[in-house]
Amino acid sequence: PGAADSAAVPTNADIVYFNASSGASTVTLSQVGGCSCSKLICTGFTGTFAGSVTLYVYGDTVTFASTMSGTTTGHIGDLSFQGNGVVNLTSGGKEIRESPHNVQSDTYLNLLDNTTFNNSHCDFGTNGLGLDANGFNVVFDSAYVYYKRYGSTTVPNFTYAPSTGTSSNYVYLYSDLTVTGTFTANGTSSATLGRIRISSDTIGTQRTITAATVAASYVDFRETIGAGAGSWNLSAITGGSGDMQGNSSITFTTPVHQHWTNVNGGNWSDSANWTSRVPLPQDDVIFDTNFGTSKTVTVDKVN
Repeated sequence: PGAADSAAVPTNADIVYFNASSGASTVTLSQVGGCSCSKLICTGFTGTFAGSVTLYVYGDTVTFASTMSGTTTGHIGDLSFQGNGVVNLTSGGKEIRESPHNVQSDTYLNLLDNTTFNNSHCDFGTNGLGLDANGFNVVFDSAYVYYKRYGSTTVPNFTYAPSTGTSSNYVYLYSDLTVTGTFTANGTSSATLGRIRISSDTIGTQRTITAATVAASYVDFRETIGAGAGSWNLSAITGGSGDMQGNSSITFTTPVHQHWTNVNGGNWSDSANWTSRVPLPQDDVIFDTNFGTSKTVTVDKVN
């Protein structure tokens, strides 16, 4: 702390500190190829993190302060965890952008406060990174999530509700999930964001979600077992619940034949083109309308 401005740029062996003595300055992450440090400790810092390059962390501690900010809707840049072992993460109430690339094997995030992850994708499964909620709430505001539990087997509240993304938004569960509070899975009616999907990471292997309370909308499930005190009767949720097969102990929206009704073609995602709704996975789809010449139906939805 308190190093002169002319001090060397930190490397992966250096602990980087920002604190109250750093002032309300703006720190721009701009080094070509990304920035590196061993540990990052921002206790008491009142400034701002800016820039768009990745920060590579090789040590076991990342601490953000509630008094600091990020320039992109509160995000604190992209983080890529390069060390092996447990990394203790304090978000300070800031949204964390976890970079799924180049994560080392056997690296696990141990949360030290309630944390929101916001990225195009959060990978806690395929690239060796695991997540221990450690008794704190977890929110994923990401297009898709690979979730591998490490350490603590329970999460107080688990929320998946992407506000940005694509027509393919999903959570892959690499292990069973136990939520002592509310399990929330909320999609939207938007054609560009739309429905979300909760599924096992492995076809043919079911994952169990045990929850005290279940809140859901515009969501499809595949190879999921619903358990716990929460109601898994999702038949009447907003947007309907989709049965992508392999599920147990979940009551889904009743299937209804959906006939295409627009003789001029159009987008699959437009409910006005169907008998009563955009088809759910369990609905039979029938094209028996008298189309005009050279009309096109654009399949713009994944689910």
